Formats: sequence, C-alpha cells, structure tokens
Amino acid sequence: MWGEKGSKGAEEQRSGGEKSRGSEGQGSRGENKSTYFLRTLAPPHLGTYTTCNLQLATNSPPIERHQAAIVRNHLSRPVFLALEAGVFDSEREEAPLRPYFFDYGCGHGGDVQRLAQRGYTSSGWDPYYYPDAPRTAAEIVNLGYVINVIEDPTERCEALLQAWALTGKVLIVAAHTI
Repeated sequence: MWGEKGSKGAEEQRSGGEKSRGSEGQGSRGENKSTYFLRTLAPPHLGTYTTCNLQLATNSPPIERHQAAIVRNHLSRPVFLALEAGVFDSEREEAPLRPYFFDYGCGHGGDVQRLAQRGYTSSGWDPYYYPDAPRTAAEIVNLGYVINVIEDPTERCEALLQAWALTGKVLIVAAHTI
C-alpha cells in the first residue's frame, strides 16, 4: 500500500480534529487501547496522520531482524507494484534534483540497485547492513517489510514516523502479517 501526503486541514477534517494519543477500551470509532494516533507522536510540520494498531503478538519468539532481509534477484513486490502503477513516473518530473527513491530499511539493497539500473536516483539505509548510510529525504520512500519485524510498538511507530518525515510525495508501506 502507498499513501500520499495531504494537507493538514483535510486530515484534521477527516479525523474530526481529534488529538488523543490513545484510548482505554473502545474509542468512538472502535479503536482498541493499543491503537495510537500518530498525529500526537509526529512533529507538527508533518501535517497528516493515520492510525495503526500496534498490538504485539503474545508468546512470539524474538525476531532476528537482520535475518528477515531477503536477497532478491528482482524488485520487491511493493516497489514493483508501485512502479507498474506509474507512481514513479508521475513523480519523477517534479523532483529531478532530489534523491528520487529512498529505501528505509533496505536490507541488502536490492530495490535500490534495481531502481538505479532502471535510471532512477536511489539510496537506502538499513540499521544492520548499511547503518552509516545517510537517511535521505526523497519524493518516494519505501518502508517495505520493516514494521513487521519491530517488536516494540513505540519503536515501530518511530520507524514509521521517521520514514514519513523523509517522504516528499509517496510512502510505500508493506508488512507481512499472520
């Protein structure tokens, strides 16, 4: 799934201006107590927000995050689908001088390499494989299969917000679910 950044007013209107950090029990829209409102966690300049259920699975073994990185010989499915849908081409002309694609949690860097081979300016960062690479703002940012390997809800939310803060136009988010 990918989302586009919108205006602050439109998002506040959609949410009814609600600025709660979470709720106990059931909220007015049926949120459970593990739902966090990213608007209150995000820096004010981000403008838009969404809600996400950050509930942890119980009795799960610890995740070896670096082992979740997959060596691929093709684009990841979320990036491939965004490319096929024309997301990259429609944005490319608007930002010729900025890094065009940034992969937040790039693993081995397969999407970065394959998009560069297709002529797109691209870069990536990964806490295990490329920890010293800069986290660079880009028109399109990919957060593919990252949030599903972060066990701590606060850290998961921070990763989503950090990727969103780097996003100029489109944030691609994908997660494996059980």
